[in-house]
Amino acid sequence: MLFEDKVTQFKKSDFKDFSKFIRRSFHEKYILGDRTFLEWQYGIDSNSKNFSMVVLKDRNILYGCIGNGAKTYSILGKKKKVDLHMNLFIDKKLRSLGVGTVLIHALMKEGTVALNIGYNPDISTIYKRLGDWKEMGHFYRYVLIVNKKRVDDLLTGQEGKIQSKKWEIKLPARASPKKLTFAYRKRFTSVFDTFWKDISLKYSITIERTSAYLNWRYANHPYFMYLMLVAKEGSRIVGFLIYRFERSSSFTIARIIDFVSYDEYEIDLLCQFRQDIIKAKADMADFMFTGDYHHQSLEEAGFFEAQGTPLSSFPILFNPISYTKPFINFMVFTKDKSIQGEKFHDPRNWYLTKGDGDQDRPNPH
Repeated sequence: MLFEDKVTQFKKSDFKDFSKFIRRSFHEKYILGDRTFLEWQYGIDSNSKNFSMVVLKDRNILYGCIGNGAKTYSILGKKKKVDLHMNLFIDKKLRSLGVGTVLIHALMKEGTVALNIGYNPDISTIYKRLGDWKEMGHFYRYVLIVNKKRVDDLLTGQEGKIQSKKWEIKLPARASPKKLTFAYRKRFTSVFDTFWKDISLKYSITIERTSAYLNWRYANHPYFMYLMLVAKEGSRIVGFLIYRFERSSSFTIARIIDFVSYDEYEIDLLCQFRQDIIKAKADMADFMFTGDYHHQSLEEAGFFEAQGTPLSSFPILFNPISYTKPFINFMVFTKDKSIQGEKFHDPRNWYLTKGDGDQDRPNPH
């Protein structure tokens, strides 16, 4: 296949050439050109000379790349390594010449499971031609309005404004009969492994949220400060909710990035989050996720689904604000014969959040 012999593992010694490719394709401050972020996202370990990425390179000039954020997922009761395709970029000079196919094919292996989140819809035809990839639709987006006027101001020039009173936050917060305590953690300890081992049975297909993964993804993020809210009943952990504040000018939104809870404690945890962001003077909150999980509790806590409302076009990217793509899509792949295909390809079984992949990252500006 054309270009196949030019595809190679991205070595850390290639970073200088890679940064030139990023600046040529985007601009000086694009986040993938940041060595610290790249080490965090794609560094295999401190002893490895490679990044978990393949590049198309010819005579020290890079013309394309695709990253693999492989992680362990729980899939219908079995632990499986899932290859996560991210950041497929091709030099403008070589587009429409099959480079994308070559790069994607370099990550695909017989019998493995793969996932792509937040991809450009234009590349879906490339994936489908490679076979066994299935598009699974968009993430749900639930929103909570705290300051209606400021939300309306950001909708100026978009379709309509928030008119219905049912979309405004309802107070007071729900009083829980349960004796729960809430606390913010800086790190996740081994007790969360015990919690996850039990609660993971609730989610048919999702990433393995071990303490090691949670610390890498949230506590050790090189640039974002995540607030990690944990609910306990006595000494027993019953759920956690992870979020961060994002600000643009005078507007503040609280982004829920991850949320895991036993059914009976979901509303309590969401209401505590709601109470905390009101105190912090946030104007709005949102949560983007997939699957048949948490919907009723979100609605009882004052959230509503954005689809079908003026907020369906509300930006998911701030700094700078962008209205160009107000959704997150995903597609999946497997040839693993031990996986039940019908359940694997049912979007209701997948629980993904913005914590998966690179959907919550510093925006280029």
